[in-house]
Amino acid sequence: MSSSRSDSHLPPPYGDADDPLISKPEKPPTLPISFDSREQFWWRVISLSGRCLTTALSLSFLVLGLVIFSRMGELSRWEQRGFNAITILFSAFASLGLGSELGYLGSMLRWPLLARKKYNMQDIELLLAMPSPSGSAALIFAHIRKWRLSMTTLIVLIYLLVNIIGRFSVAIFGLTFNLADVPFKITPTLITNWDSTVLLAKNATDIGVAVKELRKYSVLRGLATLTRRPEIEFNTTEFLELTENTLYTLAVNGTAIEQRGDTVEFTYDIRDFNGTHLVSSGHTVHSSASCAMIRVVGNEYWRDYNSSDQTSKSWKDENNGEDIAEIIRVLDDQNAWAGGSSEWVTWAAPLTGRSNGSSITYVVYDATVWECSSTLFERQGQAPHPRPLTSTGARKTGVITSTTVWTETSTSLSTGYRTLTVTKEPVRAGKTTSVVYRWFGEVQSRTSPAVGVQKLNFYGYDEGSAIQKHYYNLYVAALVARLPIAAIIYGNQVFPRKPKDPKARITTHVQTTLEVKWRRVGIAAGIIVLGQILAIMVVLYYCRGVYIREDSHLATAELLKTVLNKIGDGSMMTTEELENALDKVLKGPVSYGTVLGMRGDYPQVALGRNVNYDFPHFPPVRKRGVFRR
Repeated sequence: MSSSRSDSHLPPPYGDADDPLISKPEKPPTLPISFDSREQFWWRVISLSGRCLTTALSLSFLVLGLVIFSRMGELSRWEQRGFNAITILFSAFASLGLGSELGYLGSMLRWPLLARKKYNMQDIELLLAMPSPSGSAALIFAHIRKWRLSMTTLIVLIYLLVNIIGRFSVAIFGLTFNLADVPFKITPTLITNWDSTVLLAKNATDIGVAVKELRKYSVLRGLATLTRRPEIEFNTTEFLELTENTLYTLAVNGTAIEQRGDTVEFTYDIRDFNGTHLVSSGHTVHSSASCAMIRVVGNEYWRDYNSSDQTSKSWKDENNGEDIAEIIRVLDDQNAWAGGSSEWVTWAAPLTGRSNGSSITYVVYDATVWECSSTLFERQGQAPHPRPLTSTGARKTGVITSTTVWTETSTSLSTGYRTLTVTKEPVRAGKTTSVVYRWFGEVQSRTSPAVGVQKLNFYGYDEGSAIQKHYYNLYVAALVARLPIAAIIYGNQVFPRKPKDPKARITTHVQTTLEVKWRRVGIAAGIIVLGQILAIMVVLYYCRGVYIREDSHLATAELLKTVLNKIGDGSMMTTEELENALDKVLKGPVSYGTVLGMRGDYPQVALGRNVNYDFPHFPPVRKRGVFRR
């Protein structure tokens, strides 16, 4: 008869897995893996790289700070404080990195020292503390005091010196730079003393120019030193063709030349003197001129002659009161009218001034006369209204006194570039009640105010084109406009100077700059980097074949447990009592090595009298503090 019980009421099956009464087959012992120092080597290199990186970055930022501050020039007080703070900060970081690295090397170095010689517990205590300079010094002092000098003492002494020197090595960067204080005198801003005649009188006397002709001398020297010979053909006998660029060959150094329609303007910014530097005075001089051409044939003249149908006027007619008629009459009476083959040109001006501040200058050569209207004015800053530099009123020559100041040249005019030799020219000058005139010779020399005019006899040849007529007028206008500018620039260069502020005095200023000896910077950085590499390689080589425990209090405590377990409760003992008790229990010095495991299979590191040096395989990264089982 079948049972009516359910299977759920059956007793559970019996398992003997956890039954202590039943014997089980033992697992075969795991064979020890031989120690491989190469794996340990690379792990130590990785650990040291982080510490080296701290030092490298700190030194890099320190050098970068030297580069930045050395390029800033003069440093203010706060910039000096900032530089000091940055150098101290990064030097401290570099020293911390070096100290951490050297301490880590010391923690590695103690294990081969413990493995290669037997020590009493006092020496073991001192060796375990050797990474710090005080621990190394304590070991050396103990060995010297008890006269127990050995190779260990020498190695620890070398390490102590390297540790101290390495930590202080960043200080050698202090020999690579210097905050230099350079005192210098600040002279007040000087302006040109236009009222002085001392210097010009001396120089004028040197070249044979009378003191009363100083303005003529300044124009002469201005043309000699500030201009160049115009780019025209002086030897041609044909009609001279000018171009748009010919005008700019009449430029004066230091000025801006501008052409607007028929007007040519020279602009010069008068300079003040701040020590060796030129600074703007805020005063700008403008000299401009525009010329119109007049044709003279016989007793007749035509203004801006265009065709034979144009109405002419007679300059011999005494009832003709135009300035040009009076000029030609005077020049004809004085035999001062240059002919077509002459090597001189006449400049003339009426003595009656104009109320608008402009002046009239006539440049006369053979059949061609230029009537030029010129102005000279000063603009101060952004002032909307310029101030004329010439007086107006009756019987004042205005600008013409500036444009016709030069009378003769002399030999050996020394310039900053070369010496000019110019022969003396025939001089003819005169003045009537209505006209003042002057001849200019040597018209092929750049020092002549009328240079090249003898080649511009527009009506002496077949009539040229309208564009050439325009270029001829611009050329002569440039000659007229540049004369006062040349004199002003030269005077601004050579006249004596006086303080702009009469109360200003010379003051002393100390300029602080950063001076860096970059060769020394490279040497210092190289010494530190190479010293690091050398120390690392020496310690890694010395530690080969020895299992290096981590620089950890727990790892060290685990190792010391192998000997501390041999004594009773020592929790209340002093260090000296522990050392004596352990020496008595251990019955002699001990060293660092390996002993068999509890089951006699896998070795363990320990301190003992009879240890081996068959170190176990270096643990994998994920279990750095635990042996593999």
